[in-house]
Amino acid sequence: SHVARSCKLPAGADLTVLSWNILAPAWTDPIRYAHVAHEAAAVLHWPARLPRIIEEIERSAPDIICLQEVEFALFEEDVMPALVSLGYFGVMQNDPKRSSDHPAGNATFWRDDNFRLQTESSRSRTLTTVLSDISNRNIAVVNCHLEGDPRQAVTRVKQLQSALRQASAADHHALIIAGDFNCDLRSSASAAFLAFGSVPIGVQEWGHDVPPAASEVPAHGYSLSSAYSPELADEFSFTIRGSS
Repeated sequence: SHVARSCKLPAGADLTVLSWNILAPAWTDPIRYAHVAHEAAAVLHWPARLPRIIEEIERSAPDIICLQEVEFALFEEDVMPALVSLGYFGVMQNDPKRSSDHPAGNATFWRDDNFRLQTESSRSRTLTTVLSDISNRNIAVVNCHLEGDPRQAVTRVKQLQSALRQASAADHHALIIAGDFNCDLRSSASAAFLAFGSVPIGVQEWGHDVPPAASEVPAHGYSLSSAYSPELADEFSFTIRGSS
């Protein structure tokens, strides 16, 4: 079910997941955030934001956490120690093709008393972990931060396809895909790909037809359904329809 921010996730849920783009400090430049009121600008500073981020996570108390835009240096210095103190453990995306001018990536955490890490693997925009629970069930978790250029719908689909192909090679009983998809989930190539397995001709994204190349991306073999409740069908129409 849909949960309002700043509250504990449902106690009766089988598994709870929090996904959050926490905004890398490297990208909080004054020009990009010129719309932020001067008196509130200090909140953008990492020393002010980190305690608030950790407080929100502690309040929500999820089983699994998928973070995007985690700076590599701050993962070791700040984020990992803070979450370890709350009973989590985690890994950071490690893509060997990452350029030196890209300071951030994805990080996935899990409750250390409920899960153990089986495997991890990275792509340029995704981090996949396979976690084993106390019943020895393996859960593949794909943490995404897809291409941000609005014109690159085909690239986003290819990034998803690559991640799901990678996940399918690992032994697992269930799969979760979460993160920052950088597209409108009401109508987009990525939403269609996840819901239907491939991108049908005629899908629109940001009001424009998706290039035919998106339909040529090889299909994935998963039967995915949305974690969002039916009352959010208008916001997440593709994923809701895909689950029926």
